[in-house]
This record gives sequence, structure tokens and C-alpha cells, in this order.
Amino acid sequence: MKNIAKITGIICLLCIGWWNTACKRDCQLFAEIHGKVIDEVSGTPVSNASVTLSPLNITQQTQEEGFFCFTNLDVQTYTLIVQQPGYEPNRKTVPVISREKIQVDITLTPINKE
Repeated sequence: MKNIAKITGIICLLCIGWWNTACKRDCQLFAEIHGKVIDEVSGTPVSNASVTLSPLNITQQTQEEGFFCFTNLDVQTYTLIVQQPGYEPNRKTVPVISREKIQVDITLTPINKE
């Protein structure tokens, strides 16, 4: 009888461990929008660009390689507004229809100073 209880306990622990791993992998609770800001002319990353996520009004600065990432997002439509001195501002609408990771790359056009 003691052996059956031990085996049952081990099986329960294995099932709980599997469930936690599967849930973390497959049952993502929130969405993520990430991407890169790129110079439209040169194709190089734009660092220190301001990326604002509307309607939440959360702003981040891009990293040295132009990357940004917004996490823990609910399902809805967001607008990314990107600004950097010397560039035309750009915006992109991103519909988040499920709890997933969405990559959005945005180009900025340099302002012609003639």
C-alpha cells in the first residue's frame, strides 16, 4: 500500500511539472510587441528613438541596435509612434488579436536639410 501511495505521489508531481511547463509555453497570458527601428535610406538601426505605445502612452528609447519591446499587453489595437530628431515621425497600427509575440519593424525617413 505504501508503494502505491509513493507511485501515485510521483505521478502527480510529474503531471504538475508537465502542466506548469506546458502552460508557460502554450498559455501565454499577455501579448508582446517587439521590433526594430531602421533608417529607411541607409538600412542602419536607429538608436535612442522614442517609441510610444498608444493608447497606453508608454514610451521607450530604442537600444543601440534599434530594438524595442513592449510586454504584458492585453488583446486590442495599439499604435506605435516613433520619433527621433533628424527624422520624419512614423506610426504603425498593430492589431493584437491573440496573446502572442508580434514583430514590428519600423523605418524612419531622414529629413532632407537643403
